[in-house]
Amino acid sequence: MKNIFLLLLSLSSLHFLAYSQPGTNDATFNTFDDCSMGVGSGFENTVSVSAIQADGKIIVGGQFTYFDGVYLQPRIARLNSNGSLDLAFVNGTGFNGEVDAIAIQPDGKIIVGGYFTSYNGLPINRIIRLNSDGSVDGTFNPGTGFDNYVSSLIILSDGKIIVGGGFEYCDGTLRRSLAILNSDGSLDVSFNTNNGFSGHVFDIACQTDGKIIATGAFNSFDGTPINRMARVNTDGTLDLTFGVGTGFNNTGQSVAIQMDGKILVGGNFTTYNGSSGVRIVRLNSDGTIDLTFNAGSGFDNSVSSISIQTDGKLVVGGSFTVFDGGSTNYIARLNSDGSADFSFNPGSGFSAAVRTTLIQPDGKILVGGSYNSFNGTWKMRFSRLNVDATLDGFFGAPTGFNYTVSSTTIQSDGKIIAGGIFTYFNGTPCSSIARLNENGSMDLSFNSGLGFDDEVYASAVQADGKIIAGGNFTTFNGSASNYLTRMNADGSQDISFNVGTGFDSYVTAIAIQSDGKIIVGGNFTTYNGMPANYLVRLNTDGSMDGTFNMGSGFSEYVQSLVILSDGKIMVGGNFTSYNGTNRYRIARLNSNGTLDAAFNPLSGFNGTVMSIAVQPDGKIIAGGQFTSYAGTTRNRIARINSNGTLDLTFTLGVGGFNQTVSSIILQSDGKVIAAGSFTTYGGNTANHIARLNANGSHDATFISGTGFDENVRSLSLCSDGKVIVGGEFAAFDGVCRNNIARLQGDCNSASTIAPVACDSIVINGITYYSSGAYQQIIPNSVGCDSTITINLTIGLTGNIDLTTIQSNTSLLSIETAATFQWLDCANANSPIVGFTDPLYSATTTGSFSLEITKDGCKDTTTCLLVDQNDFYNEPWYYPMMGEVFAGPT
Repeated sequence: MKNIFLLLLSLSSLHFLAYSQPGTNDATFNTFDDCSMGVGSGFENTVSVSAIQADGKIIVGGQFTYFDGVYLQPRIARLNSNGSLDLAFVNGTGFNGEVDAIAIQPDGKIIVGGYFTSYNGLPINRIIRLNSDGSVDGTFNPGTGFDNYVSSLIILSDGKIIVGGGFEYCDGTLRRSLAILNSDGSLDVSFNTNNGFSGHVFDIACQTDGKIIATGAFNSFDGTPINRMARVNTDGTLDLTFGVGTGFNNTGQSVAIQMDGKILVGGNFTTYNGSSGVRIVRLNSDGTIDLTFNAGSGFDNSVSSISIQTDGKLVVGGSFTVFDGGSTNYIARLNSDGSADFSFNPGSGFSAAVRTTLIQPDGKILVGGSYNSFNGTWKMRFSRLNVDATLDGFFGAPTGFNYTVSSTTIQSDGKIIAGGIFTYFNGTPCSSIARLNENGSMDLSFNSGLGFDDEVYASAVQADGKIIAGGNFTTFNGSASNYLTRMNADGSQDISFNVGTGFDSYVTAIAIQSDGKIIVGGNFTTYNGMPANYLVRLNTDGSMDGTFNMGSGFSEYVQSLVILSDGKIMVGGNFTSYNGTNRYRIARLNSNGTLDAAFNPLSGFNGTVMSIAVQPDGKIIAGGQFTSYAGTTRNRIARINSNGTLDLTFTLGVGGFNQTVSSIILQSDGKVIAAGSFTTYGGNTANHIARLNANGSHDATFISGTGFDENVRSLSLCSDGKVIVGGEFAAFDGVCRNNIARLQGDCNSASTIAPVACDSIVINGITYYSSGAYQQIIPNSVGCDSTITINLTIGLTGNIDLTTIQSNTSLLSIETAATFQWLDCANANSPIVGFTDPLYSATTTGSFSLEITKDGCKDTTTCLLVDQNDFYNEPWYYPMMGEVFAGPT
């Protein structure tokens, strides 16, 4: 077989490989972050019911109108098996009232019941059948439907549908709270309950003999007293052989039938037929109480849902927080004898009531309700638990981080320390701290165990690779660690770093001196029991450095720190004095902790300084919440001379930033990248990120498009000029990026690479040129406008002509005097071990790119698909250099 390479490219996706515009999204960073798992915010209102299709997809109903922040078909949705929204399910105006019952037919059609009176604008009273795509099934005709809500549905083997609820009439015929419909939606008149129930039926179950178990708020059936529990024969009459006695003393809400015919009932009752049964009981098939089921003191509040596992254990959800004296917030699992199953450990459980539980074939448990968190993790109204009650992080979790990234720190090896309040990254647990590889994938060699119990605001990496982390936490991996800890390079706690009782409040800033001593700032006033007003210097073992003389320290919290080359320390925050001397939100300290009087900011800033960066010439860029400096208008950013006076050569345009600047970084060419909650700079649209020229003007060459959709909290500059961004966003320039992203940078100011005028290649004597970014390669072009610093051109070697690509071909870079690393795009752009030459011959079909490093700059080509099993013979689609070429005309 020939060894043939085919580079499959599309005319609709031409990309010019030679140059990546600064400020654009770096698509090679965490390629898994494509929102295929959703963005993690879930439903904004209660989930009341769920049902699983044969293909594993999940139909969800309730009171919601949004999922993952996107308006959808109100009150019903279909999720893929990973918890993301199934966009193939018809979107429209949805239901105008709550969906409370769902049943799926064997043919995939969906029966829906609830409080609604219309669907997608079509009048329909409380029951409807949908096709599998969510459209209305016009063959299902319930006439005028039900006059009040439907709360439960069961589809029988013959296609008929049992309906329970709070209604009196079905299609104009009296059917109080219980009815059966034919498969076409018409009323089954052979099932006649006469006067039916005196109150609402909340849940129903059907025995194998066709008899119906009903529970709810009724106290009679067709004139016969029967309290909140009944069995109805297949013709609609009351089954008097089912002996409930005095029944329940309060509402029944959920019923389930075991394989042996015994009946489980949950609700708000505390007795059944005079016997204690606190919100859950099991009945024998004749209606008597099963005394072998012993739930002890039962639940402290109502039970809304009971699901039976294949092993006979019971998953129970409701409004309770206690079972048999033990804490269990809104969910519990019981053994088949009614005792608590202690192998099921939900931790702190859900934050609010559970309305529905559903057990998947693999044993995992779907849970819906009104909650917004589970065991401290943000989970909006629908989640999936593993069989041991741990949260299934891959279900409905976003790609990227599932919540805010507050800090980013880049190690010398290019790996990224991310801190924040998150609990997952790409579905993998990581509590408030994680380390990512340079390509944005998770570094699994970094294991912080249980991590932090609250947010990490700041981190710094020592020369030995150990990591200092500070924030609002009080524990790390289960051990007390008040607001500061040091980790070994593998993520474990460094027990040689002893903070004692630590700080009395949170840490916001950390800087490490060249001698290894650690400057820490924050909102604290003591450290290990000693006074430390908002700033402290620690020795390398964590003890307080007594030689650092702050006097009475700062008057209020410190937000930002920079250690200067001469050992002095720039400090920004919300303070107005230092050791009794006025210093309004910015100060410079000597290396011994005393105030540097040579830096005099006069009346300083009128609002908090959030971030500081210092230029090589000693000038200071400050960003924050302020609108003036020393009485001169400066909206959220200013440059200050080294003596503390305002640098008037740094002009802000019209109005500066319109909202807070949270983070600032400096490029080596003097340009300034700022990020925060702002949306404009100098009258220009700049959604949460902008780059300024060295004189303070807006840099229009930084192409951030529509920018970030929410606030940016942190910026870090990579050695290759790219920018790591952390925050609480879900997208950048319309591309899914959950709370962390990498943007393209430029390193022209640091590079000595001579620009190349344009790309070209000669084929059969004809020269082909690039006419510019995002355009087709055309023959004999003039006026090429591509200026690049690294030549990312990739060509083919071997016997080539315009009709075939012959065997013995390889991918080849034409860049010189550089280092190379071939990457496997299909494996998160991971390096291909041993392939560090400009020439690469793939051994298998795949998608590959090349990372080129030269003179301190680094860039990566787009991914090229190599197919060894086919060839291409259309001359107008000649693939070369990673581009589409037009053939001769």
